[in-house]
Amino acid sequence: MPPRSIGRDTVCYDMAYGRGDTAFMRWAAERGSKHAYKGWGMLVEQAAESYLLWHGVRPETKPVMGALDRL
Repeated sequence: MPPRSIGRDTVCYDMAYGRGDTAFMRWAAERGSKHAYKGWGMLVEQAAESYLLWHGVRPETKPVMGALDRL
């Protein structure tokens, strides 16, 4: 993507998971984005939806996201 395509209000969402900021998140922040996120949220929410489909119960995701934030 051209660097000029990223601005202060551009939301950048990386589908990668891991500790700390991803290379894409750092790249977006270096270009001014104040809203760069990694893919933990999507991973956790998709897992919760799958669990709901298989077991009929949707698990709480806030505790999981809190645990991941502490990594």
